[in-house]
Amino acid sequence: MATTVQTAVQEQARPDRTARPNRWWHRRPAPPRSPLQELDRVRAVLDRARALIETGWVQDRWYVVAPRRSSLLRQAVVAPDEVTAACLVGALALALREQDPRADLVTGGGPVLDVVWDAAREAGASSHPAPARRAWPRDARLLHVRDLTRWNDHPGRTRDEVMAVLDDASSRVIMAAMREPGP
Repeated sequence: MATTVQTAVQEQARPDRTARPNRWWHRRPAPPRSPLQELDRVRAVLDRARALIETGWVQDRWYVVAPRRSSLLRQAVVAPDEVTAACLVGALALALREQDPRADLVTGGGPVLDVVWDAAREAGASSHPAPARRAWPRDARLLHVRDLTRWNDHPGRTRDEVMAVLDDASSRVIMAAMREPGP
C-alpha cells in the first residue's frame, strides 16, 4: 500500500516532458559552425561595425545615443539604430548584438576581438611581446578590449585610422577564408 501511494506521488511530481514550454534553457545548443561559416560571421560583424563608425565616430566613450522624445527612462540595452556615433569597441559590441542579442563581446565576440586586436597591434595599439594567436582566455580578451579602447581614445587618433584597422581586420578574415579548405 505504501509503495502504491509513493509511486503515485512520484508520478505526479514528474510532469510529462512534452507538456513543458520550450524555454531558452531547455533548448539544445546550436550545432557548431564550420570554419567558413564562423569566418563569414566575423566578416559580417566587422562590416557592420565599419558602417556604424562611418555614420559617426567618438572617443572617450563607447557610443553616443540620440536623444529620445518620449522616454524618460533609459533602457539597459541600446539598439544600434539609436546610436549616432561609436568608438571601435562600442561598434564591435553593437554589431555583435545585432546578430545575437545575448552575445557577450568577450566570449561570443572572441574571434572578432582577436582579429581586430591583431590588426590594431600592427598599428601600434599594444606593446605585448607575445605573438597573436587564437583562443585567448577571457581575462586576456578583457585586456584586449582595454587595449583597443585606449588605442581608439589616444589623443590625435582619427576616424580614418580606426577604419583602416577594421579594413585590415576584414582583409585578414577574407584571407583566412581563402586558405580554408572547401566543404
